[in-house]
Amino acid sequence: MEQNQDDADVHQDLRISLYYLNNRLYRKEAVTHLEQAERLFEFRQDSDRAAVARVIKTLVSYNC
Repeated sequence: MEQNQDDADVHQDLRISLYYLNNRLYRKEAVTHLEQAERLFEFRQDSDRAAVARVIKTLVSYNC
């Protein structure tokens, strides 16, 4: 993961994997990766994908 720490897609994909692996155990880690993905998408000026990351983060935070 360290080599991809600035890749928003990797953070978002990792979040999805962690959530489906065990949504309660990995919730905080998943939210952390989504926050990173959101910041990186914003840095790339990809507001649509940043919004998607923000919505998924909210759902993960709320549902667990």
